[in-house]
Amino acid sequence: AYRALDQAATLADEPTERARLLERAGIWAEANVDWESSERAFQEAIELLTGVGDVHGSARVSGRLARLEGNTGRGEQGLRRMEAAFATVAGDEADAEVADLASRLGQAYAFMGDLERSTEVTELALTVSQALRLPEPLSRALGTKAMLARSLGRPEEELAFHRHAIRYTLENDLPTHQLSTAYGNLSDACLGGDRYGEALESLGDGLALARRGGDRGSELYILTETTYALTMTGRWDEAVEIFRELPAETVGTSGNYSSVLTGVLEIFVHRGQLEPAGEVLSMFAFLGEEIPGQAYLDALL
Repeated sequence: AYRALDQAATLADEPTERARLLERAGIWAEANVDWESSERAFQEAIELLTGVGDVHGSARVSGRLARLEGNTGRGEQGLRRMEAAFATVAGDEADAEVADLASRLGQAYAFMGDLERSTEVTELALTVSQALRLPEPLSRALGTKAMLARSLGRPEEELAFHRHAIRYTLENDLPTHQLSTAYGNLSDACLGGDRYGEALESLGDGLALARRGGDRGSELYILTETTYALTMTGRWDEAVEIFRELPAETVGTSGNYSSVLTGVLEIFVHRGQLEPAGEVLSMFAFLGEEIPGQAYLDALL
């Protein structure tokens, strides 16, 4: 899909049409964990849209690029990009691009722990998305509302938001990556409440959808999440077996796949297998000082 869309973009004469094709190409390159091709496509699309004065279109694609930057260890850079893009459209009449960017920015703020700003832009995304019937940003904003509920110590509310986000995403036939993320978010909420059986069931549903949709990025995300759930239920051999089958050169490119640092890493440590434990840590060296488990392993060594 990426190659076909990228080729189509080279044949398009009109800048807006070419940008649209490049944006779609970037989405599918990202789904195939081809960060470099995805980033190139998004950047070129932004340049084209900026060149024709399409501020809202440029802001939308900037949100996609910012998410990619965040997923590949450049969270601060991505957040600054998203904030700058949002500033260019925030004062305009709310439309699909405003809703989309607000939902992404709210999610980013929540991950960064800035709950006040996350709440503000997420409420905007929810209001505009429902008024204009925009399923994708609404689904994303529901996921962020769940994260905010967790921060307030309301786990049942968190579960309710995640479960509705899944139902709503299914009803509206949204992209595979968004549905897989929704299942992953539900499993994370279940793990937080020691609901391991429900977490594994949710991850299994998400994995089936990712594979059916050919979404390699979502598949790897679900598999790495599964290794943690299996670790916590004592199914250590199964967790390690899944980890061994993962492509290390791909998994070690995104913080999205870092669940192995809180599952498989601990298995290796508890088994006294410090060499493979060190190999797991080295895969995520790009995260710098934020690598979970680094201090723990250092103390053991």
